[in-house]
Amino acid sequence: DFAIKTVKSTHEFWKSLMSMKTNAGELNCMNTTVSDSPFCCSATDADTVVESACAFGPEDPVPSSVDKWFYYEN
Repeated sequence: DFAIKTVKSTHEFWKSLMSMKTNAGELNCMNTTVSDSPFCCSATDADTVVESACAFGPEDPVPSSVDKWFYYEN
């Protein structure tokens, strides 16, 4: 029941973002699949946005602390 409510709620928020019914802030809602969205664009426009993005830099090393186990009492 909890999972179904979470999925439905998330879907409603997504629909609001795609239809500009809520403020997306800095989130770029440009898409090529939701045709009735004001953010809908052509595949060429989407490729241009992707190509203009900054290149990924080198990854940070994974700290050894991620392998440490913790046990908590209830």
